[in-house]
Amino acid sequence: MVATGNMAGILGLGLGVAETAQLAVARAHLDSFSRLAAVPLYRGHTIYHQLEHNYHRMKILMMPRPEGWGLRCSDLIFELCNVVGIRNVSIRLRGRVKNKFYVAQCFQEALLKQTTPHDGVEATGIYVREVYVRNELPCGLRRGVDVL
Repeated sequence: MVATGNMAGILGLGLGVAETAQLAVARAHLDSFSRLAAVPLYRGHTIYHQLEHNYHRMKILMMPRPEGWGLRCSDLIFELCNVVGIRNVSIRLRGRVKNKFYVAQCFQEALLKQTTPHDGVEATGIYVREVYVRNELPCGLRRGVDVL
């Protein structure tokens, strides 16, 4: 199994089977490129909302955290978060977590299942607008860099 990402919201998981380990890794690497998916990140460092996802008798609970919190999760999920670009999140795994490919697949499906505020706007037809005092963004954010 190989995980591929750009540390800015792209993740791909690939699986390769071959006679030698080197050839299997090469095939898995190519397979991961064909399975790349965009993961929405809130302000570029965490997930949008709390997630629960079930996958093959395994349950994952993901909770967004503020900037500076760090990653509180297992070693495998820690590495996958680094590949995606998630820097602040708490993740708990329950159930059968011995199969590492299932854990990675569960993590990827949970990330792709999250909804963004834009999805809610499109579904309801309500226009969302944030209003700031003196036209300044909160928390030292810069328009065009941190927020579009």
